[in-house]
Amino acid sequence: MLVLTFIFTPARPITPATTRMGLAGVNMKVSTSIIFTIAFGIAVDDTIHFISKLRLTLGHEPNVFKAVRRTYLLAGKAVVVTSLILVGGFCTLLFSSFDGTFYVGLLIGLTLIFGVVAELTLLPLLILGVYKRPGRARAAAPDAVPARV
Repeated sequence: MLVLTFIFTPARPITPATTRMGLAGVNMKVSTSIIFTIAFGIAVDDTIHFISKLRLTLGHEPNVFKAVRRTYLLAGKAVVVTSLILVGGFCTLLFSSFDGTFYVGLLIGLTLIFGVVAELTLLPLLILGVYKRPGRARAAAPDAVPARV
């Protein structure tokens, strides 16, 4: 069930971005679909960051609600900062006079902004919904993984 969380949360920001694209009169082409592939990959990276931090937190905090809250406070900052840096980097493409480059910056920037909002609003709710008993977690990541020699 957690896999559906991985897929749904990063895919969700693509809908508002494609809506804005349609309102702006930008046609869906191979180049614009590649833009969403890039943005989806970055959103998946943020989701993995959040989930892996949650699994580590669940190793120390058996209460799912408290673990999600702690993860939100710790990993949420990192997700916001990295996404803002990436949005700033892609927004430099908005100064291009070439339409293709301009739309790459615009669409990836918008998708990343929508992605952060989905990441920090939907993902914690979906995680809490996955666990049947919100008080206790079923499994947690180990503190350390032994290395093979």
